[in-house]
Amino acid sequence: VFLKALLGLMAVRKTLALAAKTASRPVDIFFFKKQPISSHDMLLDSMKKLLLKLGIRGDNILQRIEEKNYEGALRIAANDVSRGLKVAELILNFREDLAIHIDQKAGEEQNAAIHYAAKKQNRAMYDLLVSHGADPKLANKHGLCAYDVFGLTTTPILISSSTK
Repeated sequence: VFLKALLGLMAVRKTLALAAKTASRPVDIFFFKKQPISSHDMLLDSMKKLLLKLGIRGDNILQRIEEKNYEGALRIAANDVSRGLKVAELILNFREDLAIHIDQKAGEEQNAAIHYAAKKQNRAMYDLLVSHGADPKLANKHGLCAYDVFGLTTTPILISSSTK
């Protein structure tokens, strides 16, 4: 029985290979070739696992990611002092692949993720965002920059990981 099944699969594979050679465009042999996973799907899957590990439902974050509103998910993470840092780190790991605009502003106040981190006085989040290219001089609707909200007078110097 096993031998018959194996011979049958070989015949199917040979037929598909012949079809692929004669076709005008390449044909994927779906059961022999694993399809690549998109960065979007990898982020979504990784986020579900992280939220479960952190004990967060995170429906609003997952919804934003499903909608490909990565910047919105990042702003939500920046607003969560207790668990948002891990969520933001994961999102930022996909920044280049998914063309995430770290300084995108939204809402009535026109705040970016860095403004939410500053409002919450979350220096670790602020430093993470700056290290990934967020502009600390980015002004919101009221002309406030993130470092203004922190009460800093100059652009901050990142705290090294050994002093945190």
